[in-house]
Amino acid sequence: MKTFATGMLWGEGPRFHEGALWLSDTQGSRLWTNAMGAWRATDVESPSNGLWFLPDGTLVGAMMRDKRVGQWDGSKWQTYVDLARLEVGPLGDMIGDARGNLYVDDVAYNSHAGERRDRAA
Repeated sequence: MKTFATGMLWGEGPRFHEGALWLSDTQGSRLWTNAMGAWRATDVESPSNGLWFLPDGTLVGAMMRDKRVGQWDGSKWQTYVDLARLEVGPLGDMIGDARGNLYVDDVAYNSHAGERRDRAA
C-alpha cells in the first residue's frame, strides 16, 4: 500500500481528466488534485460532492450545501446552475454525458443538520 495524500477527511467524486486525478473532500471543505504531479488541496467555501468535467474541460461540482452546480474557476466555485427552486435536499454525486448533460442525485434530507428522514416522504 502506498500513501498518496494525507489530510483528507472524506474523499468523494474522484474523476480523471487530462492525466490528473481530482476529488472532493466533502467534510474537509477542500478540492484535491494531483494535476501538478503532487497532491494539492485547495480550501473551498462550500464543498462539492460529485465532480464532472464538461466536454470543453470545465470542472463542475454538485455543491452539496448550496443546492447548485458550481463551476470551478481555478480558485473558487461559481454558480453554473442554481437548483434551489426545485426544493431538493443536499446534493450527492453527479455524472454527465458527452453532450454536457449533468445528472445529480438528491440525498433527500440533511441528517447532519438534524433533519428527520420522514421529511423526504
